[in-house]
Amino acid sequence: MVAGLAVPRLRLRFGTPVISLTALAAVGSLLVVWALTEHLVPGLVVLACWQAANSLVSLNGIIERQEQTPDHLQGRVNTTARMIAWGGQPAGAALAGLLAELTSPRTALLTTAAAVLLSLLLPPARALARLSPSGSRD
Repeated sequence: MVAGLAVPRLRLRFGTPVISLTALAAVGSLLVVWALTEHLVPGLVVLACWQAANSLVSLNGIIERQEQTPDHLQGRVNTTARMIAWGGQPAGAALAGLLAELTSPRTALLTTAAAVLLSLLLPPARALARLSPSGSRD
C-alpha cells in the first residue's frame, strides 16, 4: 500500500527509469539483507520493505505501460503482460523452492538477489538508464 501511495509523487519527481532501476536495486539488496537476517522482527521489517520495493517496480511498470499503450490496444497489451508476469511467477517460485530444498532458503534468497542485481547490468537496464526522466532519449 505504501508503494501505491508513493508512486504518483515519485513518478512526478524522478520519472519511470529512475524509479524502475532504483526500486529493482532495492529489491535485490533487500533480498540479501533478508537472507542474512536471523531474527523474526528484523526479518519482518526487511520483508515489508522488500514488498514495498517490489510493488513499486510492478506498479511503475504497469502505469508506464498503460500510459504508452494506445487505448484500442490496452486489453491486448495488458493481457499479454499479465500472462508473462503471472506465468513466470509460478516457474520462478518452483525453481526457488527446488533450490531451497536442495541447498537452503538462505542460498535460494542470495541466488535470487544475485540474479536481480545482475539484471541491472544487462542491456535493457542500461538502455533504461540512458532514458531521460520523461522516458524519451536525451
